Amino acid sequence: MMKEQTAPLFFPTWLMRMSQLFSVLFHPLFIGVLMAAYLLFIHPTYFIGYSERAKLMKLLIVINNNLFFPMIV
Repeated sequence: MMKEQTAPLFFPTWLMRMSQLFSVLFHPLFIGVLMAAYLLFIHPTYFIGYSERAKLMKLLIVINNNLFFPMIV
C-alpha cells in the first residue's frame, strides 16, 4: 500500500510567535490571575474600599494560589 506524501506546512514566523504568545497568555493557570487583576484594578465597584497596596497584596495571593501551588504539586 502506498502512502500519500504531503508537503510540510510552513507558517510565517510572526504567526508562530503570535500563536505562542496567545497560548501562554491564555493558559488555564493564568485565567484566574487575569480575572482577579481585572476585578481588582479595572472593575469600577469591586474592591472599592481597598488601597492600591491592599489590591496588590490580594493579587499576589491569587498568583501564589493559582500559579505556584499547581506547579509544585
